[in-house]
Amino acid sequence: PVRGAPGDGNTALTARLREFLTQRGYVVQELADGAAFAVTAEVSVVNAGPGLQRVEIQWIVSRRDGHELGRVLQLNEVPSNALNRAWGDIAYAAAEEAAGGVQTIIRNASTPG
Repeated sequence: PVRGAPGDGNTALTARLREFLTQRGYVVQELADGAAFAVTAEVSVVNAGPGLQRVEIQWIVSRRDGHELGRVLQLNEVPSNALNRAWGDIAYAAAEEAAGGVQTIIRNASTPG
């Protein structure tokens, strides 16, 4: 799940990441039963100056036992209040980029060292 996003961000980001990870061949599920990895996200939005807000999304990849494997960090500035309703294309772009980083973390964790 995604937490902390204004508007429909939590739902939109979760749905879009699910789509992009599925396209990359991962079986995405809601429950931890049988899952090897978990992905969660934390969103914060703060004022960044007149008419702007800085959005930070941290996608956190962990093993089933809760051990954190890595994070994908996204920072961007958007017009103030632009995310208070529908995230639409912003959720699409953020999740598309995040999926590549999540995949890299999972691959690195899955590769015998």
